[in-house]
Amino acid sequence: MNNTCYAYRALYEKKGLIRFVSHLDVARMVMRALRLGVDELNFSRGFNPHPKVSFCQALSLGFESDSEYFDFESLDRLDMGLLPGKINKNLPGGLKIVRVNGLERENSVGEPVSCSYVVELEKSPEYIAECLNKFNSSETWVFRKENGREINLRETMEEIKLFCKKDNRAELFLKISLENKRYVNPRIIICELFNYTEKDVLKLVFCRKHFDWRRRDAENTNKC
Repeated sequence: MNNTCYAYRALYEKKGLIRFVSHLDVARMVMRALRLGVDELNFSRGFNPHPKVSFCQALSLGFESDSEYFDFESLDRLDMGLLPGKINKNLPGGLKIVRVNGLERENSVGEPVSCSYVVELEKSPEYIAECLNKFNSSETWVFRKENGREINLRETMEEIKLFCKKDNRAELFLKISLENKRYVNPRIIICELFNYTEKDVLKLVFCRKHFDWRRRDAENTNKC
């Protein structure tokens, strides 16, 4: 029996109204499209075999993304140039495979250590700059979760800055740590720093831009 198989990482976008579809349902859509587009998928053994596919950290409902990804295995080498088109024809609007990269099997399960987001705020750039100065000049900025656990946002936020200014709107860039259970949903950070209510922050469209990786051989595989 030939035990050779090949590992791949597919980068895909999640844009538009499909941002309101849950991560689990999106994963089912992608799995179906993958099975229809790739005949040589590697399956698990056992009573209920399934394709060997793993997805990135779940995206919050209502968020868009430029950098969702999933890893999968194939029993044969695949044409990475043609593969996105084969999968995309079976995906709904708003989901799109951007590219497929080959991976060494031992490097295909690396863990991301941070992720970045961009969001447009309906507040003046001057007000946002004032809030950022207050946050960046503080040694601690404690947030208490519903379970009572306290998190210092100064530790979980690796970077936060004005990305682009547009009249009375401003685009904000956030880079958030995923290590040591320090991750905080970007919506919470916006509420804490810029006085948004929980209701108003739901109207904002966040877009996940990329992941950063701990291991050098897997670093920024899916970075835009």
